[in-house]
Formats: sequence, C-alpha cells, structure tokens
Amino acid sequence: MRGQSPDPSFPRPTGVERWIRTLTPICDLTPRRAPLATREFGPQPGVALRSVITLALIATVSLVSRLEAQSPAFARFVDRYLDDFARRHPSIAAGNGIHDHDDQLDDFSAAGIAAEVKALEKDATELRAFDPKTLTPDERVDQRILLGIMDGWLLEQKTLQNWRRNPMLYASALADGVHNLMTMTSDPAPVRMRRIIAKLHRLPAFLNDAKTNVVNPPRLFA
Repeated sequence: MRGQSPDPSFPRPTGVERWIRTLTPICDLTPRRAPLATREFGPQPGVALRSVITLALIATVSLVSRLEAQSPAFARFVDRYLDDFARRHPSIAAGNGIHDHDDQLDDFSAAGIAAEVKALEKDATELRAFDPKTLTPDERVDQRILLGIMDGWLLEQKTLQNWRRNPMLYASALADGVHNLMTMTSDPAPVRMRRIIAKLHRLPAFLNDAKTNVVNPPRLFA
C-alpha cells in the first residue's frame, strides 16, 4: 500500500531490474493524457527508439529477475553505471525510488552533455571488454541489454539531440523532480522540502541552459 515501508522479506531488485525501472520513464517526457503516438509534434525518432528499448527490457525482466552475480567485477560495473545514471538524471531516478540526488537537477549544459557522452562511450567500451565466457547466462543477457541502452543514449545525445528541440525534456526534469518530492514519502516532509528548495535554487542556470540549447522547437512552443 502507498506510504508503507517496503517489506524486508521482499527480494531487493537486482542491478538490471533497477535499470529497467529507471529507464522506462525516459519514454514518457511529454503530457501524459494523450497516447504516446499522439504526443509528439512531428517525427521524433528518439522517442520511438527509447520505446523499443523499453519494450525489449520489459520482455526480458523474467530472465534478469533471476540474476545471481557470479562475476563481482561485472556486478560492480552495473551498480556503478546505475549510480552514475541516477546522478546525471536525478528526477528520473527519484521517480523510481533512488533518492541520492534529490536536491539536484539534470545538467543540460554543453559541458554536462559532453561529459555524459564521453562517459557513455567509455562505459560501452568497458562493458564490451567483459568476456561473455566469464559471465553467467543472465549476465550475458544483461551485457547485451546494457549495450543496447548505451547505444540508444549515445544516438539520442549525439545524433538526434532532442535536447535542442524538445522543451518538454526540461519541463519534465523539473516538474517531475518536484512532484516526486511532494508526493513520495521517501523522507520526512521537512527534509523533502529542503531538497525542493535546493533544486529550485538551481533553476536559473537550468533555464539558461534550456534557452541556450533549444533552437528548433516544435511550432507549438516557438
């Protein structure tokens, strides 16, 4: 039930299960009342790509839920990658129960986006370096899933660059982050309120990045 503490007897999500829960909201950055197919203003292949990735992840959840990490190095890599994702996208992470960075906003600055691209390229190289022969069957599945996710993010950030044309990316990062802190009882209300205040203190720089980046918005937002 909402508001209750998690049942300690319930198994804690594995690394890739956490990633599935974290990735899913990426596909839903526009107003929620319309069906996904009607939400975009003109072709936006980034959304379609992320939808396909998410559907693939959901289809494999029954496999990865049985993950028993036999490779400590691989398990550490997955955990570190998920932690980095939560740091870069705190509002998405908070919506999935990860509250380590609730006082932050996504970094959409030129330096922030470049740093994420560089980190994704490095992580993809490191992930490919794991010899599948040293991994369990579930870990080999996870390796392929994560490589697909990284490739999708690189396509989004480097090629599609929806951060240059979709203002809803910025609106959702802010509104979802504040909404989650107001409605999810992850911490006492005074703690969550201080985190909202800290988040809003970062708003001027966040909006400045949005104004700098968005150069070709849909006509509705122009």
